[in-house]
Amino acid sequence: MFLLSTALAQVSVSCCSSFPCSMGMMMVENIPFFHSLAYIVMKKQGQGADAVSTLFVTFALSSLLVGSIFLLLGKFKLGNLVYFIPRHVIIGCIGGVGIFVTKTGLEVSTGVPWEWSLEVIQSYQQGPVVALWSTSIGLVIFLRLLLHVGMKRYSLFPPTFFVLICPLFYAVVHFLPNTTIDDLRSGSWLFPHEESVPFTTVWTMFDFGAVRWDVVLETIPTIIALTIFSLMHVPINVPSLAASTGQDDVDMNDELTVHGYSNLLAGLFGTVQNYLVYSNSLLYWKCGGGGVSCGLILAAVGSYFFVVGPDAVAYVPRCMAGCLLVHLGLELVRESLVDSLESFEPLEYASVVVIAAAMTAFGMTEGLGVGVFLSLSTFTLQMAQASQPIRRVRVAKAIRSSRYRPKNQRDFLLSVMGNVSIVQLQGTLFFGKHAFIFVLLLLAIVFFI
Repeated sequence: MFLLSTALAQVSVSCCSSFPCSMGMMMVENIPFFHSLAYIVMKKQGQGADAVSTLFVTFALSSLLVGSIFLLLGKFKLGNLVYFIPRHVIIGCIGGVGIFVTKTGLEVSTGVPWEWSLEVIQSYQQGPVVALWSTSIGLVIFLRLLLHVGMKRYSLFPPTFFVLICPLFYAVVHFLPNTTIDDLRSGSWLFPHEESVPFTTVWTMFDFGAVRWDVVLETIPTIIALTIFSLMHVPINVPSLAASTGQDDVDMNDELTVHGYSNLLAGLFGTVQNYLVYSNSLLYWKCGGGGVSCGLILAAVGSYFFVVGPDAVAYVPRCMAGCLLVHLGLELVRESLVDSLESFEPLEYASVVVIAAAMTAFGMTEGLGVGVFLSLSTFTLQMAQASQPIRRVRVAKAIRSSRYRPKNQRDFLLSVMGNVSIVQLQGTLFFGKHAFIFVLLLLAIVFFI
């Protein structure tokens, strides 16, 4: 279902997106909602084939709902609201995504889920695990050294480097005595070999005669929450990719429409939601990729692996995938937290750091919420620190009108304008700044109490 949704998304973004480097993928962030849907169905219908049919119907319905809302937002031009998000909020979200991708690279390299806890950090210090993640980190350092000495000017060098990791890995293994593929897999150097099933299994799960529609109705609140959560990604991914690639002419409404089509296709084909993924698209752009034909080739490759199944992944070294993810994650962190250091005022840069930290500690959606709050508070504090808004106060008699008038009118104005004062203003006035600062202080006091 992941590969099917990804292939459908790639076809949609390749043909309709404004980004030539666009890459689509299933919304992996929605997996916790899929678990919730599964628990609701299991509680009411058990765990048999009938329950699976009900569950798959909820998956398809959620994709249709997400696609319909995306399409309506795009058609009614509501995507323009996104452009009110300040640039430092977008840069902070890029930093949060970069940390997330780096953390995912460590997980992929070792097979050990990462958490910000002492227990997990200690597990990453054990000998076998250290060998796994240090190999990926070593490859990243070697790649960055090669790029630093001049290989950056060759756009095909990074993808060539990543692809060569696989044959070089097996070349090294060939010279290791008494080492088999099973030994490498048991030592987590290779991905596990999952059981293969026919690709048509996805559609054989839909038995509408066995669907419990009353259970489907009970899942509606969860589907609505999943839909709202799905809508949060596009306001992050599209402006972030536009900022990173320098494409200022991207229309958010068009991108929302594309997401509507891709998710409607996913629902009609019985699979889960998808979107234009920022990190993959940026890596594709950095490698010089792009164009409709190349995008359709990617969709064809994804479709091929959907038919073949996960067998090929079982022979991919973990260090190859880990190197790619860690390299990309560090690039995003550098772009967000290092390159932007001189581009923002101290208050705005502090917001960038806080947003990245919030996305890392609490999650993507929570980090975006923090970003919206900080954008309001940053604007308020900047306006509160602005210079004196009153430039000067003058008597209106000292200022003559440029309009021609008869003498009697000029004499009348001259006699009465001495009673009029003109206040000349400067800067930006925000009527609610004092009230907003008071609310911020009140919230801070309540929080600490």
